[in-house]
Amino acid sequence: MHADAQIASYKEYGLDYSTFVCFEPSASALHYKNPLTYREMLDTVAEIIMESVTKELKHAECFSIQVDGSVDKYSIGNKFIIARYLENSKAMKNVFLGESHSSKRGAEVYLIRL
Repeated sequence: MHADAQIASYKEYGLDYSTFVCFEPSASALHYKNPLTYREMLDTVAEIIMESVTKELKHAECFSIQVDGSVDKYSIGNKFIIARYLENSKAMKNVFLGESHSSKRGAEVYLIRL
C-alpha cells in the first residue's frame, strides 16, 4: 500500500519533485484481506502463546483438562479443550487450548503430552 502511494506521487510530480509520502493507512485498509494470510497470522500467535502456556503447565502444582463437545449443523463433532491450573503464586488460571474436529462418535480418549 505504501509503495503504491509513493509510486503515485512519482507519477504525478516526477522523481525530482516528489516528496516522500507518509504511510498513513486507514483502519479498514489494515483489516485482513486474505483468509489464508489471516489464518497463518493467528497460527503464529497461537504457537507463541502455547509455548508460554506449556511452560506454565509444566511448573503448575496441579492442573485439569476439560474437553467439551458439540455437533454442528453438518454433523461434525467439535471438541473444545480448556486447561485449568494452579500457578506458583497459588492463583487459579483458565486457558483455552484449542478445538478439535473429529469424525469419531462416542467417547474418545485424548492423550495430552506436556
